Amino acid sequence: MVPYLSNRHKKVLFLSLSGIGNFLMQAPTWRAIKKVHPDYHVTVWVAPRGTSQLAAADPHIDHVIEGPIKNSLLGHLRATARLRRQHFDIGLALSPSQLIKSAAYLYLAGIPRRIGHAYPLGHNPHSRFLLTDTINEDNKLHDVEQNLRLLEPLGIKTEASEETYQLNIPPKNQQEAKEIIGRNVVSRDRKLIGLHPGCAPDFLWKRWPLANFAAVGQALIIKNNAHILIFGGPAEQVLKEKLKTVLGEHSTVINTHLLTTAALMQQCQFVLANDSGLMHLAAASGTGVFGLFGPTNERHVGPRGARSHIIRAPGTKPAYDTEKNFHLGSAPHRTILAITPEQVLDKILRAV
Repeated sequence: MVPYLSNRHKKVLFLSLSGIGNFLMQAPTWRAIKKVHPDYHVTVWVAPRGTSQLAAADPHIDHVIEGPIKNSLLGHLRATARLRRQHFDIGLALSPSQLIKSAAYLYLAGIPRRIGHAYPLGHNPHSRFLLTDTINEDNKLHDVEQNLRLLEPLGIKTEASEETYQLNIPPKNQQEAKEIIGRNVVSRDRKLIGLHPGCAPDFLWKRWPLANFAAVGQALIIKNNAHILIFGGPAEQVLKEKLKTVLGEHSTVINTHLLTTAALMQQCQFVLANDSGLMHLAAASGTGVFGLFGPTNERHVGPRGARSHIIRAPGTKPAYDTEKNFHLGSAPHRTILAITPEQVLDKILRAV
């Protein structure tokens, strides 16, 4: 293991090359290093999936780099050359990500201390190729703890609590949220409830059927005197509009800045969502969250916080493994289809 020289290491690069949910689960890692070494200059390289908005508002990040949507070999080389010119002392490849690619970025950027999780390579299940320090992943841990353990080679040990999310929502976004509610919710005595029927388009197998969201939404309008805020990204616009057609005037489709979305979620009694980045955004906003889980493992990626709840159909088990079966088709997986609207409503009404 490379000796740790705290007086010399000042510039730290975190590779956060995943989506919104993973970014929020990775954020405790750079917060922890800043707590111990507030003088360190922290740069976070994010994927072009909206996370740059969250990173720019994070007071623990000094500089944000957003990668391109697609990159050629020449583009990758230019990116690493750009990193090399910044003379980082420490680089951390956060999980989940394409670990061999992240390790290569850190190596080609000339970073002397390169830390990440050991990863499968050839016949070696715990390769440390191109990394100076590695930690083996522990299947019993949540992704928050997995990444916090990457700080151990630097002599930083932390214990993650259930309250691991921190989301800084600027006043302008909070004001925008109030204005959106004012324009769309006629009656002030109606409870705001959020639904997120989508997820990233590459993970359609995680989506609970839209008809089920519609059935739950209609029941909540009647039972809870609810006005439904329908959340989702630009790629989910058609999905959101279909749900709006069913729920009618008692619902509003939300199309706004990610931090304003978080501020709107704060105003909700709770948010019901598939396992997605917006599920984690809701949890980070501090509102109640009901996360629908089928193929993915809530032990690893469940929403954190005292107000977060997991909904899984009895008798089902996770089927997704990042390394072995990344793609589970283009239709909802049988484990998510096993959840019924009645089970969801029962869970919600018991909890709220």
